[in-house]
Amino acid sequence: MLDEIRACVDTCQWVTDFGAKFISDDEVCLGGFDKAQEELVLIQNLILVANGSSQIAADYGSFILKHLRVFNSVKVHDGLEISKQDL
Repeated sequence: MLDEIRACVDTCQWVTDFGAKFISDDEVCLGGFDKAQEELVLIQNLILVANGSSQIAADYGSFILKHLRVFNSVKVHDGLEISKQDL
């Protein structure tokens, strides 16, 4: 458990490329999405599913997306506990 806690900071920094992905106060650059831009524009509600330190990174990403008001809703679920009802 302590290893997971210590990995949280590293994971959040790695996901944001140590702050390099923040273009401004209201812009974030996420790689790999440019190829699916047309499909992503249609998404209104986002569910992120992850485990362990990835879930912490998903929580952080959810916080950013909620702040930017990119989607109507953003939810994070533990991959081991998600069910059809959650979808």
